[in-house]
Amino acid sequence: MVVLLMAGCGEGVGAAGETYDSIDELREAYEQAGGSCDEWKQSDRVAAALESGDCDSRTVLSTYASSSDASNAAEVLLASSLAASVLVGENWIINAPGDLDRLSEQIGGEVVEGAEPSEAAYLSDIRDLVPMLSEVSDATVLELGATACETLRSEGSFDDAVTSFEASGLESGVTVMVTSVAVRNICPELRKMALATFTEDSLE
Repeated sequence: MVVLLMAGCGEGVGAAGETYDSIDELREAYEQAGGSCDEWKQSDRVAAALESGDCDSRTVLSTYASSSDASNAAEVLLASSLAASVLVGENWIINAPGDLDRLSEQIGGEVVEGAEPSEAAYLSDIRDLVPMLSEVSDATVLELGATACETLRSEGSFDDAVTSFEASGLESGVTVMVTSVAVRNICPELRKMALATFTEDSLE
C-alpha cells in the first residue's frame, strides 16, 4: 500500500505544480532549498526517467516526461523498498533522506510514503533467504536485523558495515544476507547502499 501525504506549497523555491526542463534545474532547486549535492553525478540510470543523477549514495534526483510517469516511478520505488518515502513533483522525484516535509515547503511537491513492513513479513523473507536461520528464534533474528540496521547507519558505506560485522566474528554469508534483508525490510532508506554492492537479483 502506498500512502499519499499532501505537503504544503509554501512560498519556497518551487510550487506544487512546478516542472523542470532538465535535471540540472531540479538539482539547483534542491540545493536552493537546503539540499546537499556536493558529489553530483548525472548517471541517467533510473528506469523510466528522462534524466537522473546522484548527489551521494543516498540521494537520487530524477525527471520524467509526464506526471503519470513520475507517479508510477514513485510507486515502483516504494513497492521495491528502494525508498521509504519520496518527494514527488509534477515531473520529478527527489529520493533523499531527511525531512521531506520541510523540503516540500521549499520546493513544492507531495511526500509519498510506503507502508511499514510487518514483522511477520521480515521474518518470512529472511528465513526464505537464509535457511541456516530456520532454527534460530524470532527474537534473535529480529535482533540481528536491528543490529544490521544500526551498523549500516553508523558506518560510512555498506562495505564498511559488512566488514564491521565480519570483524565481530559473524559468518560472512549470514552477514551479507541479514544486512541485505535488514535494508530491504527494516531500513529501506539504506537499500541503495546494498544495491551499490550487490545485484538486484541477490536482494529479491
